[in-house]
Amino acid sequence: MSFQKFLILYILSSSASSLDTGTKVSLWGKMADFSDDCDHWRLRPEVSIPALKEFTVCLHVQFKEEASSLWTAFMYRSVKGQWTELGLGGKHSHIVVWLFGEEWTTTSPVPLQADQWHYFCLTWSETTSVPTLYVDRKVVNLRAVWVAGETPLKSSSRAPISPNGSLTLGSSHFLWHGTVQALPIGRLMGRLSLFRLWGRERTAQEVTSQECTEGDLLRWEEGAWVSPTCTASPETSLPCAWSKYEVKLRFVIMRDDGAMSDLYKARDIAHCWLRDVLTPTIYLHKVSVSQQPRFDCLAHLNVIPSQDVAAVQRDVRRLLRKTYEKPGVLVIQADQSSIYTTPIGREITHTCTRTHTHTHTHTHTHTDTVHYLSFSILFSYFGVCIYVI
Repeated sequence: MSFQKFLILYILSSSASSLDTGTKVSLWGKMADFSDDCDHWRLRPEVSIPALKEFTVCLHVQFKEEASSLWTAFMYRSVKGQWTELGLGGKHSHIVVWLFGEEWTTTSPVPLQADQWHYFCLTWSETTSVPTLYVDRKVVNLRAVWVAGETPLKSSSRAPISPNGSLTLGSSHFLWHGTVQALPIGRLMGRLSLFRLWGRERTAQEVTSQECTEGDLLRWEEGAWVSPTCTASPETSLPCAWSKYEVKLRFVIMRDDGAMSDLYKARDIAHCWLRDVLTPTIYLHKVSVSQQPRFDCLAHLNVIPSQDVAAVQRDVRRLLRKTYEKPGVLVIQADQSSIYTTPIGREITHTCTRTHTHTHTHTHTHTDTVHYLSFSILFSYFGVCIYVI
């Protein structure tokens, strides 16, 4: 894989870092396979959803049989559990959206073929007041219907979505003394992947052309979900090719002379390191030196041509987790558990936020092209935000 990198790199001392580099495990390239032995996934209690005045939910679903009967892709209930706050499912070949206890259904049947991945996105905001549903990148018409036994407790024109509710994938549910209870009726017999949530109403252009980007409120990652009966399964029939990524990691610089690297030097070292390791792999010897400072790194890179997200995540992790050595000078070792690669939107903008008293230096380098074997690496922009307490 060739990485053409447009790097925007931030180096921060660990004492001043605001980057979240805790252990995360991506689920890109994996799916929830719902069957008789696996009836639902649910959101972990420690993962909370805030009150939302607008949102976008996107996911991929593959049915084991043609979707003509009852099924539920996901359901979100308020903490009081009195009504379905948000959900997506289907019945009688129609797709159903639940919002604030109201039911919306497609005005005509929507064919959903078996053994084929279907892409769903649901958007809403308090200004538009009605949900918009995309199926395989096309808007489908919805109409509100009355549901016996579930009177809406608030209109869809009134925000927000209630915070801290319960969320299940693959099944509807109710709350019993605060415990999530999955319902056996209307379960999804199929596979679900790439469930993501954004805290804004994405545009039609974003929904249709940026389906491989990660959510900003809820990501498709292992730490968000728990299932009492099943874990994620590998998925190879849903490639999602994308080019723009954000990489976060924590690393340590170990110098042979025993000196400590200041933040300005760390900037230059990290630049050379990323330039080198994201080209073909070079065998490096390991040198252990203790008591060195740690740094947090955030980089943006562009992969050309676009590659499957799961493959990029694996390759970046494989390349960055190896010990990097400049013989007789220094060794760089990344914290493997901190390496996390996220597919992001096309617009990349960052500013240096003042959270401590510090000096700020912003530098640019001229365009530099490096040719190595069959790989061409173009550094068209390189910026660094230095934080000094």
